[in-house]
Amino acid sequence: MEILPKYKIGDELWTIEKCKAKSFVVTTIITTTTDAGTTISYTNGSAYSAVSENECFPTKEELIAQL
Repeated sequence: MEILPKYKIGDELWTIEKCKAKSFVVTTIITTTTDAGTTISYTNGSAYSAVSENECFPTKEELIAQL
């Protein structure tokens, strides 16, 4: 099975943190596979701020459009 993340290291992504739009540059891609499936998360180097792929957007405009 091949796992293909939607974004790459070095990409700038947008997400919501503490009810505010926040951008970050991807430095780490984390994949987790269990019986329930595979999840992909992105971080800016801090293990405490991993963001699920479905909560990441390539632009601020796309993030706002999903709200």
